[in-house]
Amino acid sequence: MNRLAIQIGLMLLWMATFVPCACAQASSDQNSSGAAPAATGADTTAQMSENPPLSGLDQPTFEPGYGTRSYLAPKAELSEALDSNGAGNFSSNTNITETTRALGSLDLQKLWRMHPFDLDYIGGVDWYTGANSRVYQLHSLAATQRFQWRTGQFALRDSFSYLPEGAFGFGSFGGAGAFGGGALGGGGIPGSAGPPSFSNVSFGTIGSQVANMGIADVTQYLNPRSSVVLSGAYGFTDFLNNPKTSLCSLKTGCFFNSQEAIAQAGYNYQISRHNQVALVYAYEELHFPAASAGSLNVNMWQLQYGHRISGKSDFALGGGPEWVHRSQSEEELLGVIPTGLPCLNTNALLPCVVIKSSFITGSAQASFRYHISARSNLVLSYMRYISPGSGFFGGANTDIARFAISHSLARNWTMTVDTGYSSNSRLLGVTSGAAAGASKYHYWYAGIDAHRQLGRYFAAFASYQYNAFAFSSKGCTATSAACGQSYGRNILLLGLNWTPQPIRLD
Repeated sequence: MNRLAIQIGLMLLWMATFVPCACAQASSDQNSSGAAPAATGADTTAQMSENPPLSGLDQPTFEPGYGTRSYLAPKAELSEALDSNGAGNFSSNTNITETTRALGSLDLQKLWRMHPFDLDYIGGVDWYTGANSRVYQLHSLAATQRFQWRTGQFALRDSFSYLPEGAFGFGSFGGAGAFGGGALGGGGIPGSAGPPSFSNVSFGTIGSQVANMGIADVTQYLNPRSSVVLSGAYGFTDFLNNPKTSLCSLKTGCFFNSQEAIAQAGYNYQISRHNQVALVYAYEELHFPAASAGSLNVNMWQLQYGHRISGKSDFALGGGPEWVHRSQSEEELLGVIPTGLPCLNTNALLPCVVIKSSFITGSAQASFRYHISARSNLVLSYMRYISPGSGFFGGANTDIARFAISHSLARNWTMTVDTGYSSNSRLLGVTSGAAAGASKYHYWYAGIDAHRQLGRYFAAFASYQYNAFAFSSKGCTATSAACGQSYGRNILLLGLNWTPQPIRLD
């Protein structure tokens, strides 16, 4: 609680100090070319934009956006959807829910010579009608404040979301097809940019949740070929509808809240104009307050390689070992013989003791972004890392894969295909009430959308997406109620969006 209070205080102070300055740009991956000159050293401003360090949180951009202009770009979207299982019930019975969504977004870019600022926000309401009629607010925001000098930069970043379900698969927005077809911005929804540990996205959870990740990072070029990136972050995820209890593992529908702190250092070396290598070390702490789940400390090393061609392609590959220290409470027979069971029914015969252990696993990441032509773009990514567990587990070994391709069929038509898969295996013995003793689960989605421009400012779109969630039947505890349970969701959506001319702020 003290850490949470400190984090909220620091974020309020940061916003009060820097947001009134309003210094932004169209993408957090694009830097201003107007950095103040230094007395000595090569000017690396353009290099940070076209080929930023591999160990940093920036990616090269394919699209020029609105160039070096400051602007405010508003957008709005209205859609209607049919969902065959909006509540995510483990049942073969169809429970059709009709959902009306009204969303708006603001994309702010304000360029100053030394400290550009960008902000991307989406907000609105989801109105679910049917057997369990309800209205949810949703908010998603990403902001980046940069302070640049001739040979480097210091950046403050924050990603916040308040959503009715996990961000992976974009279910709060009607699916990935609607999200892309509706032409709304990123709004802080995590993607494949940057190190995987700097993300607290949830996979497959349904229920109101607040997540935030605040990051501070500094990039310094030692010479035109080599650079150092130091990063630190603090994030949390809170599930708002949890029952009031200190034993979340015993309450049906209860999810683990989580807190994480991360520190990372990376050395980058540019072999040639298009090729880079990096050596990265990261330390992460994961805590689960009021859950009696335990804690995790993670030491990660990675060797990374990147091949980038400005405006055309971006390929990155990395991997290495992770040394994980685990601390959890377990029942011990007569205080002598470990049982390996979580402390749920402790007594004089089975006292509760803290067990510490460690093990070695691996992390990996691979991504490929390809600007095929003026009409076509492709994204392919894979990540393996230790995540907070999405509320189901106290930490998880998580594998994520995603593939998306978009193509303009004609002057006014665009189609997008998007699919993603995640697998999560628990690391601590205790699971939340929502997981009910399961040891692993899978979540995947596949969607397609068609987008039709109706004029200069209006467009219509239609999308279909299928979501699937399944608890594994392997490794469950004897009393697990969730073993092998699964559900599917079919989401059909129609919508209209309005994209006016951006407002210049110069």
